[in-house]
Amino acid sequence: MSDKSSSFIVYLFLLVEHLFILILISDYILIMLIGQTSFILFRFLKFFP
Repeated sequence: MSDKSSSFIVYLFLLVEHLFILILISDYILIMLIGQTSFILFRFLKFFP
């Protein structure tokens, strides 16, 4: 019983950690995309004042 519960806790911890890393990576990609699009928009607006 204790073996099963401890393994379940470890599995849950790994799942939460994996989700946290995925959220961090997606946030980083989202920030990069927003930065690139704003930079492109800034260049576009600079070309057409």
